[in-house]
Amino acid sequence: MNKKGDVGDFVIFISVIFVLGLIFWTGAMLWNNVVEPVQNKTQAMIEDPIVEQKLNESFQSIEQTFSILDPIFAVFFFGFYIVLLMSVFYLDTHPAFLVFALIALVVVFILAGVMSDVWINVTGEGDQSLIDSGLKGSDEFPIMNHIFSNLMAYLIVMSSIFLIVLYASKRVGVWIKRY
Repeated sequence: MNKKGDVGDFVIFISVIFVLGLIFWTGAMLWNNVVEPVQNKTQAMIEDPIVEQKLNESFQSIEQTFSILDPIFAVFFFGFYIVLLMSVFYLDTHPAFLVFALIALVVVFILAGVMSDVWINVTGEGDQSLIDSGLKGSDEFPIMNHIFSNLMAYLIVMSSIFLIVLYASKRVGVWIKRY
């Protein structure tokens, strides 16, 4: 089977993006809730200033790592989409399959709406249940929050470009000449 890309890949695309975003967000929120008690306990136990300095440097490097997760997520989001577009460009597709592609896109849009709603509720932009339990909000990840809050708009634009590339590529002319 020589499957290079189709509309069904958008399901994989948004699923991977959603899981990656939740992993980044959960890791950062857990770190933010653990770092202060750990620092307080370790500083109380450590008497050597050199060891304390090294420990503080370690904590700072971890904080820097979490600060670059948001731009890394944006690069992954748009990079994954560009790779998907490049794979679709080389796919021979008959225009009659546009109907099936549109049906598949409806499923993708429903899934994206659910994932966007879950993201808003989990990160505390909607329901404040996790915020009230002590987790900080999504203000540490503004890019990720923006993408997931507007996931439907991004997918509409991305799928439109995707369909244009899929059905208006140079290879469609081969099908028209045959029939």
